[in-house]
Amino acid sequence: LQQLQQLAVSAIERRGRTFHFMLFRSNNVSDSANTLGEIDTIHNRAVPGTNNYDGMPSSYIPPAGRDNPETDRNITNALSFNPDVVIVSYASNNFNPNGSPSTGFSLPEVMFTLQTMKDSANAAGKVCFITSTQPRQDFNAADRQFLRVLKDSILNRFGFFAINFFDPIVDPVDNTIRAEYRVPSDNIHPNNAAHRVLFQQVVAKDILNAALRVEIRNFS
Repeated sequence: LQQLQQLAVSAIERRGRTFHFMLFRSNNVSDSANTLGEIDTIHNRAVPGTNNYDGMPSSYIPPAGRDNPETDRNITNALSFNPDVVIVSYASNNFNPNGSPSTGFSLPEVMFTLQTMKDSANAAGKVCFITSTQPRQDFNAADRQFLRVLKDSILNRFGFFAINFFDPIVDPVDNTIRAEYRVPSDNIHPNNAAHRVLFQQVVAKDILNAALRVEIRNFS
């Protein structure tokens, strides 16, 4: 999950309406949704190792030492699919300013990039959800705590439009992934059981109905 995996999901039928759904998320979550019969087509364009700056709008000019937007898979590209709903999920890549001061992102950086992507989606008339960080084992204690602080900041900033991917799978003792949810070979990625838990977090948001509510509110 430390890679950005972008999935364009189209033709979701709900209440007599077709939804187009752009999901920045992992294969396992989308596969679980597919088993519910809600998703007709999935275009998986996952790329390992990407970070928040890669997903920024095509017009954005990053500060020195930060990646340029990847114009074939950033928020601008995502919106070109004309989705009704966008989910942005950056789990932890480069979220280690203590262990890697030169490449690790600060809290203001992370929040600025997430806010910019959400603003871009909202300006295009799309509902946008932001997922929180996720725990991992290979960061030092300070950066594992930083992931927790980021999680709180995301939930506080985005409110209803934030999805908590941290608390359901974290070991509260040391901010690592709980043992039953780990992939032991890499100390980074949640396993399939954890993906199921995260999928349920998305389901609990009732995202498609949220899109309807937003549309009706804007219509009035």
